[in-house]
Amino acid sequence: MAREFPRRFVFVVVLSAAALLAVLPQAAGFAVPVRMAAALQAGEFSTRVQGLDFLDDTGGLWQLPKTLVPLPHQRLHFCSAVEAAKLDRSAVGGTGTLTAHEAHATFLPLRQALRDMGGQAAQEQRRCVIGIGSPPGAGGADFARLLAAVSAHTEEGQSGERCEWARGVECAVVGTEGYLRANDPGCAGYQRANEFAGPDDYDSARLAKDLASLRKNPDQDISVAGADSVRASQGIVLVHGPHVLVREGGWAGLEGLFDLTLSLQLSDDDATGGQDAQDSFSRPYVPPEVSARVLAARIQVSQWQDQAPADINLSFQATGPGRPFFVPEMLTIAPQLRRRASILAVGLNPSYQKSLQMGELKVGDVNRADRLTISVGGKGQHLALAANRLCKGSSSVAHFLGEKGEEGKIMFESLQAMGMEQEVQWHKGVTRTCTTLLEESGRMTEIIEPSDAIPKADVDALVPRILNKGKECVGVALCGTFPPGVSEEVYAQLASSVGPDTILLLDGFKGVEKTLATKRVNVLKINADELCWLTAEKDLDKAARVAIETHLAPGALLAVTRGPSSALLYSSSSGGDKDGSGPRISVTEFEITPVEALNPIGAGDTCSSVLLYALCAGNSAEDAFAFALAAASASCLNVRGADFKSADAARLHASIKRRPPRTLAP
Repeated sequence: MAREFPRRFVFVVVLSAAALLAVLPQAAGFAVPVRMAAALQAGEFSTRVQGLDFLDDTGGLWQLPKTLVPLPHQRLHFCSAVEAAKLDRSAVGGTGTLTAHEAHATFLPLRQALRDMGGQAAQEQRRCVIGIGSPPGAGGADFARLLAAVSAHTEEGQSGERCEWARGVECAVVGTEGYLRANDPGCAGYQRANEFAGPDDYDSARLAKDLASLRKNPDQDISVAGADSVRASQGIVLVHGPHVLVREGGWAGLEGLFDLTLSLQLSDDDATGGQDAQDSFSRPYVPPEVSARVLAARIQVSQWQDQAPADINLSFQATGPGRPFFVPEMLTIAPQLRRRASILAVGLNPSYQKSLQMGELKVGDVNRADRLTISVGGKGQHLALAANRLCKGSSSVAHFLGEKGEEGKIMFESLQAMGMEQEVQWHKGVTRTCTTLLEESGRMTEIIEPSDAIPKADVDALVPRILNKGKECVGVALCGTFPPGVSEEVYAQLASSVGPDTILLLDGFKGVEKTLATKRVNVLKINADELCWLTAEKDLDKAARVAIETHLAPGALLAVTRGPSSALLYSSSSGGDKDGSGPRISVTEFEITPVEALNPIGAGDTCSSVLLYALCAGNSAEDAFAFALAAASASCLNVRGADFKSADAARLHASIKRRPPRTLAP
């Protein structure tokens, strides 16, 4: 796990600079379904990937879980299994089964949030209680049932090892219909009579008493009205009903009993009552004289809920071609529930990126580009962007931006529009421009402008803010070169300041001696030539051993790129060999397959980013590295640096092969 690996192993990853230009490798992993790997080998996978764009949507309800979003191939595997389980959307009559898209957009992120909240409640020795309020006909009962089913689902990877995030949690479902004082005589014989009852028709005091008992007695089986007993193993209780969010009259007793509240609504076109709305749910037709009461009940519930806003408001569309019902059409989340960035990228030398696509570059002649793409550049900026791609809002970047010219302002506004947190210090100079020339043949030429010097006052103003931000994060990355005016001591100071449980990545090899001397770097990512330069060794295995023994503390990880055909992962036990010859180092080789690159710029940064992200998310070093390589390859398929499709990364991840590990000679 991420918090344990610094104390147990040293991992060294090896790739090469040439791989970044020829395209970084594709990676494998345990969590892609076997049937998808088989489809890939049969040439069928590419057509399936086209329908997986929903994997890129890690905003919305994915802002709720405090833990990082699982990797795309893991989410794909889980949601595909949920779809294969054929969970009925409606318990009455049936309206189809839950799709992978619906699972990913709604139920999996809520499941992860419930895992976080349920774990916190268990530490406090109580149950977690969730309130789900919905007007009649909005599917609240079905929603609660499906959420409980998806939450209980446990998935295994191809290796048979279970990811901690994929372990199911038991949820009990309690409907308020059991607390009706009596059936509404105006709806005699109608099986959903409680949907037309008003707030005063329920024994809300008894409901409040039962919920309080459920919270306080997590180790007991507790009986509730109109349902089976809530078992001691069910640490989360989902309470649904049309008046769950009401806080007036007897319902005021529910105040403070819910850890989270959700309000479910239908879009305006669907919330009309009468035969059309009922038929869309495959429920019994409501006579015209009752339909007016259905609409009146909706209005009444809406008015009461306006006085007690929910933490999460969801609006679904009940009908529409190709539009799954349980994919939110509209969504609001209380600001205090939104996740804060947990990965900080320190990129002190950003660049305004221009990418020019052309037929062939003719040196010494006039060249006309076919297309210009403007994007955010810089190693730290790319690292933050790639992490943000995996989990929107998960990363932040610290950098200097120039006030002179438009480059700095454009970069700031672009990152801000992406929802990226920034620690920015403005200086009087210009933000440098990097121009990349991309030829049809695949050849790439890069022209980098010099950076303006950063005044000492600006350096002194930014460093303390970075130190404070780093203490809040589970992962920190120190990226690239320093602009003039910034010394090596800055990175060394940052390395010394991060907490013992924070994973620190260093992506650089020049001017980093003092940073490495802190013995605080957990992940050092460089290429093969840089590793040999750093250690003064020509043989890569010998260079890796020197790097481990000289520059890294036990439990660190060294990532080095080596060619387009393979990558190496070195691991070292912290105990050392019994004969005193040094730590025992083993290496696993990953066989890779190049892709046809459009732009390799940012691929190495993507590899570093995803490696750090995956480690922070609790993946093993090998699994984290495998998907980092896949994401890096996927980024080469796009003009913008560090930009990739999650479905592409999942596809590439299925193709890599791992050789059996070997032990290095002392």
